[in-house]
Amino acid sequence: MIKPNHNNNFHKMCNHQICKHFVESGIGKGIAILPLLYYSSKTNKFWAGLLGKEKYGKYAGQMNLCAGKMEKEDSNCWLATASRELYEEFKIHLSISQFQGIFTKWILIGRTPVFFGEFKGLRKTPLNNAIQSANSNPLLPHCHKEMEKVGWVNVATKEMVDNSRIQISTFARSVLGNLPRIFFYN
Repeated sequence: MIKPNHNNNFHKMCNHQICKHFVESGIGKGIAILPLLYYSSKTNKFWAGLLGKEKYGKYAGQMNLCAGKMEKEDSNCWLATASRELYEEFKIHLSISQFQGIFTKWILIGRTPVFFGEFKGLRKTPLNNAIQSANSNPLLPHCHKEMEKVGWVNVATKEMVDNSRIQISTFARSVLGNLPRIFFYN
């Protein structure tokens, strides 16, 4: 995995078909990402989505999707925005090409595209270690310290897998409730 590399030309458009579609459709400049994993325990098997506990803003103290707005460094590219947000908030390092290979589906919630896909082998412990390290580093900017931790939510029940009583944001609940069921039978 590698750190996203973006140029600084905000007015140029990338060549990704999905980004062209978003421009033509008048989609907003926000993005959200939901990594999914087929969770298997001794007694249960189900789809789980990775959420982060927000430290600031509207959803402070709640579990929410990795999400954010397009910035100048993203060069008007939703995939670059998504890759950067995954890195900043969840400490998942993916190139745009790697992102496209994992997050193969998307839905629209309001004017926000939400990418989702199965991320095999993704584990929360190394991510939480990286989040804690970033949060304690005084040299990192605020954008790298927006989450307290990550955790898995059962997509069907909308409950945290570890049975914690942390509230799930209304946005995350909306996304979980709108995921196409066909994805889970493929």
